[in-house]
Amino acid sequence: MAEWADDDRGVVALIFAITMPVMFLLLAGAVQYAGVTTQRTVAQNAADAAALAGMVAYGAATTPDETARQEQAIAAASRTFHSMVDSEIPNAVAAISLNKVGDTASVSVTFTIPVDFVFSSVFPTLTTQSGRAVSTASKGGRYLDVYILVDTSQSMGLGADLADQQAMMSNGSINCSLACHGPESSPSKDTVTIAHAAGYKLRIDVIRDAVKK
Repeated sequence: MAEWADDDRGVVALIFAITMPVMFLLLAGAVQYAGVTTQRTVAQNAADAAALAGMVAYGAATTPDETARQEQAIAAASRTFHSMVDSEIPNAVAAISLNKVGDTASVSVTFTIPVDFVFSSVFPTLTTQSGRAVSTASKGGRYLDVYILVDTSQSMGLGADLADQQAMMSNGSINCSLACHGPESSPSKDTVTIAHAAGYKLRIDVIRDAVKK
């Protein structure tokens, strides 16, 4: 009996058998934690980009309807967030909001990532990873009513540049640098139509093109 008690053969194997599962469990936890940390970084970067994209969309919106502007901003933020995370974290969830106080608007993005962690049953707080709210603020756009007064008098029939004016003077049907007779005022000699047919550009054409843009 004493000899059996003093026999330590196989002790190392016994210790290895007992500790090996624990070591594998710790290793699995470390690998999973690294993966979760990487996912959180990806989601955080996406949230930052989404908040900025939402603010840019809000400032660039052309509608004076405040509700529509906010909807466009939130939609832009959502598209940006999901375009950056869906391929790696398809179950990531983002809560996006836009708050406006006075002339200052703020886009806020908060994300949550469900986590299937090896220690989740022991530590329930590890079942999700949440990112802090990300926001960016900027002065809201101001809208002005712009009125454009366009001169449509006969003086606008002048050739747009010197080349057009010289060509019109050389044209026997016009003989002038000013195409001042339109179809309404002079049907028999519509110099405006003649100038256009010949490919000459008039001052009114330049103004019309600028207004259309």
